[in-house]
Amino acid sequence: GASLKVMEQDVLVIPRRVVTRLKDLESHELADLMLSVQRVGNVIERVYGADALTVACQVRISFIGLYRRVGS
Repeated sequence: GASLKVMEQDVLVIPRRVVTRLKDLESHELADLMLSVQRVGNVIERVYGADALTVACQVRISFIGLYRRVGS
């Protein structure tokens, strides 16, 4: 997967191949996308000292990672 910076602390992760629906991805492409989401999430948590990460899947096959801290 490729990533595109959306905001200072948020990252948009998208598949390399343009498809309209998640089900249109091949198994290996979906696995690559999920691994990318996991890797990016780990970096976001480490860099911003987050205690957790919320990952949201958008309709057009993009994942946004939003870091969270305890109490937020």
